[in-house]
Amino acid sequence: MLIDEFERPEIAILIKQVLPESVVTALNRSHMPDYVWKNATGQMEGMSLKQTGEFISDIDAALEQFQRENALTVKHGLMLEGIAEARAGGIQTYVLSKDERYFRPAKFFKTQYSYYASTLAALEYSGILVWHTSSLVGTAEALIRLEKASQSTKSDLLSRHFKPRPDYHPNPQVQTLMNIKGGMIGAKLAEALIA
Repeated sequence: MLIDEFERPEIAILIKQVLPESVVTALNRSHMPDYVWKNATGQMEGMSLKQTGEFISDIDAALEQFQRENALTVKHGLMLEGIAEARAGGIQTYVLSKDERYFRPAKFFKTQYSYYASTLAALEYSGILVWHTSSLVGTAEALIRLEKASQSTKSDLLSRHFKPRPDYHPNPQVQTLMNIKGGMIGAKLAEALIA
C-alpha cells in the first residue's frame, strides 16, 4: 500500500504492522488519493481520508479535491473518520478522547445534516464507496481490510449465507388430491392413488 506523506505517521505505523511492504510517498502532489494499492487484476484502487469535521466544514472543496484525485484510480472511495450526529440547527461532531475511553464533542457545524447525508448518498449512487470510521485505529483496520479484500477477484460471502434453492416442480395431480377439503390425503397416499 502507498500512503501519502501528509497522513499521520501513527496510521502508517499501524498499517505497516500488517502490510510491511507499505511505503510513505508523495501521492497528493500527483493528484492521487491518500492511500493507493493494486488490486488482484493489477489496477490501482484508492481511498481518500477526511476527518468528518474537515469534510463538513467545506463539502464543496472536499468534493473538488476528491474529483481531482479520482482520475487516476480504477476504484476510489472516501473514508470519513469521526462521528457526525444530526442536531437541531446543524451537525455535532465527536472525536475519540486522548485516553481513548469515550467520544467527546468536537465542533458544531451549522450545515444541515440533510445536505451532508444527501451528498454522501449521491457519492454512493455514483458508485463511490463511502466508508465511516470512528478513530485512527478503526481507519487503519478498515484500510487494511479493503486492501486485502481487493486481492481476491471473487467473493463467496453471500454463497455462505444464501443457499441456492433446488429447482422444485411438484406434481399438479398430487397437489390437487392433497387440497381436497377434509380428504386427509398426504403426499405419499396421493402418489400411491395416482400410480
